[in-house]
Amino acid sequence: MPLMTQCSRIATRFCLFGLLASAPALPALEEDGYPVENDRLNKFYGIVGSDDCSAHDQAWFVSETGAQALVMDLGTDYHRTDSFHFNPGNIPEIILDSVRLFQRNTDDGRRGYTYMPAEDTTGCLEHFLEIADRIPSRYFVTDKGFTLNMPPGKFIEHYGEPTRVETTSEGKLLSWDFAGDPSIPGLKTKDGRLHVENSFGFHLRILFDEEKAVAILMQSDIP
Repeated sequence: MPLMTQCSRIATRFCLFGLLASAPALPALEEDGYPVENDRLNKFYGIVGSDDCSAHDQAWFVSETGAQALVMDLGTDYHRTDSFHFNPGNIPEIILDSVRLFQRNTDDGRRGYTYMPAEDTTGCLEHFLEIADRIPSRYFVTDKGFTLNMPPGKFIEHYGEPTRVETTSEGKLLSWDFAGDPSIPGLKTKDGRLHVENSFGFHLRILFDEEKAVAILMQSDIP
């Protein structure tokens, strides 16, 4: 029955308010992540590598079968600011463009490090994958139950329609951008983004090839 027919004309405003207030709340969304224990991350804090190829506060893991890789950028208190999940045997360009590796400055005697250009990243990234910690396959399934080779529909069912859909030379890239506001979980911002509970913001990019996820990239905002 339509709402208006359930309310008398005199009490329409109050009746509608009561009906809407009693409606079920929108589900609260939460950040996703990988269930790697903090103790496994301690060894990765600091600078690891050489002047020509180094990783800074970055954890590297490969599955025991060698079929999956997981790279995490680490913040303070074990916060995982970025996570990159992919097949090390077939590294997509989006991973090479997104995983930040470093080389020491050589220009004019300056000290410190600079980001390695994406076109020079492949060899350095492969080096760290070779020496990455091997861990069981269960660590490559997110807290929400997602992993590689899943179809787009599984992610859309949980997160809703993506913010952006792009066609690339490697497949279809779906992106979700969620605003961070724990006080109003599940509500939309003016630009249509959903809020995420207990988060400063959460971003998810997934590359699909032939309807299977071949790379999962997560970003957790910090204040």
